[in-house]
Amino acid sequence: MADGDGGASPAREGGGSGAWVRVYDRMRAILVKTHRDVERLLAGRTRLEELLQIQHDFWLRHHAVLSDGLDETRRVDDCVQRGDAAMLHQLQDEKDLELRRHRDYIAALTEENNQLKIKLKEAESCAELSEPSTDPERSGRDLKSELRKLKKAYKTLSSQKETEVSALLAEKDFVWNQFKMMEKDYKALVKKMDKEAAQATEAAEKLQQKLEELQLQVVAQKKDDDIGRLQAEANDAKMKMLALEDKLHKMHSLVSEKDDEIQKLKSGHLQASQKQKDINGTRRKCRSEGPSVRGKSKGNPRRQIVEEDQPETSQKRQCPSSLSVRGKSKGNPQRQIVEEDQPETSQKRQCPSSLSSNTIGACREWRSAAAHCIRRTGNPCRLRPSSTYSSPPILRSQS
Repeated sequence: MADGDGGASPAREGGGSGAWVRVYDRMRAILVKTHRDVERLLAGRTRLEELLQIQHDFWLRHHAVLSDGLDETRRVDDCVQRGDAAMLHQLQDEKDLELRRHRDYIAALTEENNQLKIKLKEAESCAELSEPSTDPERSGRDLKSELRKLKKAYKTLSSQKETEVSALLAEKDFVWNQFKMMEKDYKALVKKMDKEAAQATEAAEKLQQKLEELQLQVVAQKKDDDIGRLQAEANDAKMKMLALEDKLHKMHSLVSEKDDEIQKLKSGHLQASQKQKDINGTRRKCRSEGPSVRGKSKGNPRRQIVEEDQPETSQKRQCPSSLSVRGKSKGNPQRQIVEEDQPETSQKRQCPSSLSSNTIGACREWRSAAAHCIRRTGNPCRLRPSSTYSSPPILRSQS
């Protein structure tokens, strides 16, 4: 096996000794044996699984057959009990009727016996009265023989009646005993049925109690879930209210800031208008004094050189309002940052003449509309610029 195997040849070609070859062969044999054992165990396991499945199916079928037999036995026992109860009732009725008949028969026999006794006494009295005086001995013998016959017949009849009465009494006792036994069995059956009914009622009550407890648990769980949901909604509402309050405070602070800015713009506008008036007055004075000044400038070459060196932007007069605002922005770094973030159109300040009417009117309308919305709704989130007025340029740039 080692000579024909391809796995043992590398060990020999590699210069290995015979001990390694034997070890390899032994290990290979052990592995082959182990593999065979594993296959045999797997086959045995498969057979055991099949046997267990067959046994399980057999027990299931056997259990089904026994259950069917038990149900059939219960049905038969129920039918037998109902039949026995019906037969017992019928037998009781028959025995009661027979007992009444025997009582009537005994009463009739007793009445007939009494009548016979009366007739016997009458016959004896009649015989004594009709006895002839000629032959007293013969008549006495005849009467005695008749009396003996009557007594014998009476004894025979009374013995027969007593036998019949004793038989009837024995039969009555037997029937009564049977009736007592059947009544006892019936009472035991009734007690058993009452006990089973009580157990069934108790089981039904327990089941009803468990069902009610389960319903109460379900209702309590639903209530707990509803309470948790409502608490979560209340917490969310509180958080929203806090957020709205924060927004309201921010809006109030923003409105106050805008009011301050509007006041500053108003003051700046007044200053700019005053400066513009001063500039206009200066221009008028300059125009009135133009010829003389021009002559002086022509006569003064140094002044002419200085005016030529000034840039074109310095010759163009800037607006006083823009100059004042730029000065304020230099003193306030935060305002300077805000102005740098604004677009180019917002950075270029308009002249006081163009800002005076539009900006102040729009700011007033915005302020009045914001105050009206806050008083009416109490929710700063609902503030929206109306179509009838436009928001001020500063508010649009910050929003």
